[in-house]
Amino acid sequence: MGKPCRHHHLLLFTWGPNSPSRPPPSLGKSRGFGKSSLLFRRRYRACRRPCELGELSSEYQSPDSEGIIHMRAACELAARVLDYAGTLVRPSVTTNEIDKAVHQMIIEAGAYPSPLGYGGFPKSVCTSVNECMCHGIPDSRQLQNGDIINIDVTVYLNGYHGDTSKTFLCGNVSDAMKRLVKVTEECLERGIAVCKDGASFKKIGKRISEHAEKYGYGVVERFVGHGVGTIFHSEPIILHHRNDKPGFMVEGQTFTIEPILTMGSIECITWDDNWTTLTADGSPAAQFEHSILITRTGKVQELYVYEINERDRGSPAFLKLSQKPVNSLGDLVPFSNKLYTGDLEKRLGITAGICVLIQHVPEKNGDRYEAIYSFYFGDYGHVSVQGPYLTYEDTYLSVTGGSGIFEGVYGEVKLQQIVFPFKLFYKFYLKGIGDLPEELMGKPVVPSPGVEPSPAAKATEPRATVPNFTN
Repeated sequence: MGKPCRHHHLLLFTWGPNSPSRPPPSLGKSRGFGKSSLLFRRRYRACRRPCELGELSSEYQSPDSEGIIHMRAACELAARVLDYAGTLVRPSVTTNEIDKAVHQMIIEAGAYPSPLGYGGFPKSVCTSVNECMCHGIPDSRQLQNGDIINIDVTVYLNGYHGDTSKTFLCGNVSDAMKRLVKVTEECLERGIAVCKDGASFKKIGKRISEHAEKYGYGVVERFVGHGVGTIFHSEPIILHHRNDKPGFMVEGQTFTIEPILTMGSIECITWDDNWTTLTADGSPAAQFEHSILITRTGKVQELYVYEINERDRGSPAFLKLSQKPVNSLGDLVPFSNKLYTGDLEKRLGITAGICVLIQHVPEKNGDRYEAIYSFYFGDYGHVSVQGPYLTYEDTYLSVTGGSGIFEGVYGEVKLQQIVFPFKLFYKFYLKGIGDLPEELMGKPVVPSPGVEPSPAAKATEPRATVPNFTN
């Protein structure tokens, strides 16, 4: 395998030698799983290795209600694995080490890493660093301070693939690289925002291109989104650039959106391994990806809530902006706080989840956290989200699922303002559900450090509790 020549970019990039291909998990001999092989075999009785596919399937995938449940589970697992992989990104770590950790987590969850063996791909995850725009094969190269790395995770669970990717920052990254990563994620969000039953596929590329061009970035045309479900890659083809491709979205379809943006040329070079693909001019590239489900309603509904911890605001067991309550980057912190309507007149339930410290930001006197958590709305159900939990900036979180009236919901959540440590205000932008109940639609109190729930709301218990979490 050759080494690419850097043309003009700031980061000098070299590739390490490939390690041997990872053998696919076997239902017979342990194949290197050691003492865990028996556990592996038990789990794989219900989850076989996916078929090795050749050409893109012409089938448009629209899973039934049971299939949607299975696919959501696969996507949620992929998201958890991706978040975990992101906590491993730091200088001196090799992409081989990330691949090994991802592989182990997927196998222990009773799933199969979809890339492994697919078209001869030798590893369980794609790791694409700097100018590698996609399909990078993990190797022995150590990540360097200032790198960016896209980690692309696909899992095969109970007969369905869940596919997602994200670009992570390694150490102290230049402002130019940070902006590329941020805008790429925003392009994905804007592409998702146009999706609904009856919308044309070409709107995705139009919206992504419009946003990328504002910042002078190119949108790679060679690589596309695709249908996903029981088949890894199928129709429809999702173009991320401006195009006139015919076709409309239909309720129940599942596909990926996965734009790649570059600082320079959108032309690319693929190595002799038939996978590793780099920008032709050596400029850096970033990519984000989600698997989505098209639902009937495209109406965006707004929902406001306050999250308040009323138990012990001084406890180090809960997150603070002004101090670091955990021991090191990557530490997990469980939390649960009370949830109120935006008008602070009704107690709804709780928020609960896990935070991971992923980046220390001393110039802002605080730490940044990545969280996977859920808002529990009593009898109405719950909404699951992932994204930044504490930050001094307005940020958006991704909706990853829900139950009850929120079944099939998608969209985003704006963490509009951190009012005060342990008082957070959220504005939900939700699609995929009918009209929200009036009880949830109260006019919100304007965020400020002094906001407090009404005495009646504080004294009220929610009508439903959540198993395994405290109230």
